[in-house]
Amino acid sequence: MDVAMTIGGVLGLAAAILAFIFIMPKKKDGRFTGPRIGGTPLMQVLHDWFHFKKLYIGDVLKFVYIVASVGCLIGGFITLFTFEEVYHYGYYDSYYTTESNFGYGLIIMFVGPIALRLFYELGMMALLAVQNIMDINKKLPNLNPQQPEPTYQQPVYPQQPAYQVPQQPAYQVPQQPVYQAPQQPAYQAPQQPAYQAPQQPAYQAPQQPTYQGSGQTVYPNQF
Repeated sequence: MDVAMTIGGVLGLAAAILAFIFIMPKKKDGRFTGPRIGGTPLMQVLHDWFHFKKLYIGDVLKFVYIVASVGCLIGGFITLFTFEEVYHYGYYDSYYTTESNFGYGLIIMFVGPIALRLFYELGMMALLAVQNIMDINKKLPNLNPQQPEPTYQQPVYPQQPAYQVPQQPAYQVPQQPVYQAPQQPAYQAPQQPAYQAPQQPAYQAPQQPTYQGSGQTVYPNQF
């Protein structure tokens, strides 16, 4: 038995660690997929179960209250018709008497359900308060959609005109007139008349008289 309890404890610890890693994180709420139970993913059912999103103790208390109330009524009614032998012990003698339980039956039938009602109301007051708070929390996201967190904005102060330094006129150096040297007339050399050599008359050799012989023409150069 001790070994079985040890193994059970180790496996339970491992299951708890896995549940806190893969099932318990609130950021996974509504994002589970996989096998479904009644249209709801199995992992989502486990997530809601471990986070106590639904309290079942109220249903259990109501069931027990109904059983106890009906038991008081039926038990008290039956007690009306029962008898009980009572042993009387005396100093000199002892004897038995038979007494009816009719009075006890009436008490059980009427006082019993009232006492149960008051007792269970005390427990249900705290339970119903918690349940109402949980229902209000479920409705708040629909009534008040999540608003973006306000961001700090730097207050805007009236802008002062920027100080402008008065502009001084730029100092301009007085311009001196550009010195222009007096232009001298370009020197022109006197043009000499072109030398023309005297033309000599062409030399003409004196013509000798042509000798005419016996019918032959003799040219002057042939001698």
